Amino acid sequence: MSRENVEGKFRAAADAWTRGDLDAVLAAYHPDAVFVLIGGFENLAGREFRGRAGIRKFFEEYRAAFGEVHLEIEEAMPVGDRLVVVQRQRNRGRAGGAETTLRYGSVLSYQDELIIRSENYYAVDDALAAVGLSE
Repeated sequence: MSRENVEGKFRAAADAWTRGDLDAVLAAYHPDAVFVLIGGFENLAGREFRGRAGIRKFFEEYRAAFGEVHLEIEEAMPVGDRLVVVQRQRNRGRAGGAETTLRYGSVLSYQDELIIRSENYYAVDDALAAVGLSE
């Protein structure tokens, strides 16, 4: 796994997420990928989404709730064969226009330089702890 390739692809997918280009986002995921919400996220929409179709459904429902979504990558760190990403997402609600900011961590596992598993932790510390690091 080339760190530069996977990190570059993830950054491109993050930019596509902000633009609302779900096809480009999903191109970063393996067809058999699993997208997991951990530590509070699962109360929003469920815990696990499988395959590009399942992940797309979750992404579409999430984006439908917000008029604006902006994702920033604070840090991307390779840890063994995984990539740990600290992210900050700012959203504006579609219905009432309320703004929210969420800082969270993702632990990404790869197969053929595509994301095969994305574990998304509500708390950055939990994501770091999952790979033996701390903030």
